[in-house]
Amino acid sequence: MTKEEFQKLTQDVVLLDGATGSNLMAAGMPRGICTEAWIMEHKEVLQKLQKAYVEAGSQIVYAPTFGGNRYSLGLHGLQDKLAEMNHALVNISREAVGHKVYVAGDITYEMAYETYCEQIKVLEDAGVDLIAAETMINIEETLAALDAATSVSSLPVMCTMTVEADGSIFSGGNAVEAAIALEGA
Repeated sequence: MTKEEFQKLTQDVVLLDGATGSNLMAAGMPRGICTEAWIMEHKEVLQKLQKAYVEAGSQIVYAPTFGGNRYSLGLHGLQDKLAEMNHALVNISREAVGHKVYVAGDITYEMAYETYCEQIKVLEDAGVDLIAAETMINIEETLAALDAATSVSSLPVMCTMTVEADGSIFSGGNAVEAAIALEGA
C-alpha cells in the first residue's frame, strides 16, 4: 500500500479491529506472559478472532506485534528473535485474512526512535501494508514513531492516541494539541 492509496482509503470511515488483547485473555491467554510468543503457540485463537473482525467489517487488522520490539521481547529473553517473531506474527495474520483487508504492523509507545526504526524495517520486510502506532499515551513517543517510520519506510502510518473523557492525554497535553502536532508531522 502506498501513502496515496492509504489517503484514498481514509477519505471515508475506516473500520479497524479492536480489543484484541481482551479477547485473547477471554480465550485463555494468561496475564504477564509474552503475548507474541503465546500467539505463536496458539495462532488459531488469533486467526479466528481476526476472521471475525473481517466478517464484522474491519478493513484493517493489526498484526499481533504490539510488543514485538527489542525492549519488550527482551523482558522475556526473546530479543534475539525480533525478526523471526515479527515475520511469523505477520504471517499468522496474513493467513487469517489473506489480502481481503490490510494488515497493519502494530507498534507501541514504550521505546523511542531507534527501536521503532528497527521494528518498522522488519515489519515492512514481513509484508505489512501500513504501520499503526496504536494506543499511544505520549505525543513525543508518537512523534518518534512517525519520524522513525518516515525515515526507514515509505509505508503509510496511522496513529491512535488514548484520550481521557475530558480530552486530556495521560502523559500531558490534550487531544487538540496532539492532533495539531500529528497533522504537522
